[in-house]
Amino acid sequence: MPYVSYSQNFEDYRLHRALSDVTNGTYIDIGAWEPQYHSVSYNFYQQGWRGLNVEPQKQSYEKLVASRPEDININKFVTTKTEPIKFYSVLNSGLSSSDLRLIEQVRIGKSKEIQLDIVETISLDKLFREMPNQTIHWLKVDVEGAETEVIESWGENPTRPWIIVVESTVPGSQIMSDKKWESAILSKGYVEAYFDGLNTFYALKEKQELALSLSKPISIFDYVYKSKDYFNREIIKAIANITCQNLETSPIGHLDEPNFEIYARDAQLIVEENLNLKKQIETIQEHNLWQENAYSEMVNAKIFRFSYPFRSMYFELRKIRTETILRKIIIYLAFIVSRNPSRKEIVLKLISPRTLYNLKKIIQNNRINQKTETEYQTTGLIDYKLNRLIKLNQGLISENNH
Repeated sequence: MPYVSYSQNFEDYRLHRALSDVTNGTYIDIGAWEPQYHSVSYNFYQQGWRGLNVEPQKQSYEKLVASRPEDININKFVTTKTEPIKFYSVLNSGLSSSDLRLIEQVRIGKSKEIQLDIVETISLDKLFREMPNQTIHWLKVDVEGAETEVIESWGENPTRPWIIVVESTVPGSQIMSDKKWESAILSKGYVEAYFDGLNTFYALKEKQELALSLSKPISIFDYVYKSKDYFNREIIKAIANITCQNLETSPIGHLDEPNFEIYARDAQLIVEENLNLKKQIETIQEHNLWQENAYSEMVNAKIFRFSYPFRSMYFELRKIRTETILRKIIIYLAFIVSRNPSRKEIVLKLISPRTLYNLKKIIQNNRINQKTETEYQTTGLIDYKLNRLIKLNQGLISENNH
């Protein structure tokens, strides 16, 4: 069974290999961040180890509380300071730090939003006192440029973890930063065991066997995978199972190299074929949508061509606020509908919703004063038609008299 590493640079596997004889051990993870992703302590927790996780970023701390109920989880910043400090959180990122200038440098070109928080502080000395009379097998420090503050807050506490892992480069670079704090660790009785390109591992002088184990490079014989590589491999195996019904008796065996590489290429071809098919479907959908839009635009263009003169007249009349003329035009259109219902749909499309509202008010006689029949006869043809329309809607004129 392979070892699946969840940490950023195989730190968890290197510690696991050095401490393979220890069961139910204890750890302190300072700058724990996520409970699983890029976590040094995740595998140890799954194997029965318990410890203390320190994470000043609020959202990540809450995830730790939910995922690590049997650990001690602390939402504070480890430093020599006693008062709360300003802490700059970068959500969904491991860039959170107390140093704003450093974050700005690292996040250049990255669309990451910085959020200012005020965080309580705690010293490493006090963290050790949270775990009295316990052997601490490893301590990890990854605090984005604040490693010096953490180590200086150790003070005179006699507690000494077997192994210390400290991120030793300036965040986002390969520039070494260990000269600021390494002497303080060595003065506690440690020796440098290994630098993996990102972190420096230290072991107690009296435990030279740990230093020797830590210094050995990770090779093909360790049978270890990064988590993303392992899960990608499992996906390829699943695809191979689909294409080869009986994997155990097939020529490819357990998908070891080079057969695995052959099936990896086959799996890639299947994925690419599915992606191409998806693109074809999207292209067809876009074409159909274009046809629908083109048809709608064509219909709208026809309506616009017929309605444009009326709409233009309407807006011109609105400009000069000639309510009387506007009212008569609307009434005339309504009268056309009353005389020829087949034209109703056309006329209704020629009139805007606001105009229809005005028409309704006029028909209901809410916008004009009631006139006598004599007055209608003396006000001209338009008002005569209005009179007929009002009577029609009041049921005074039958359809046969139109």
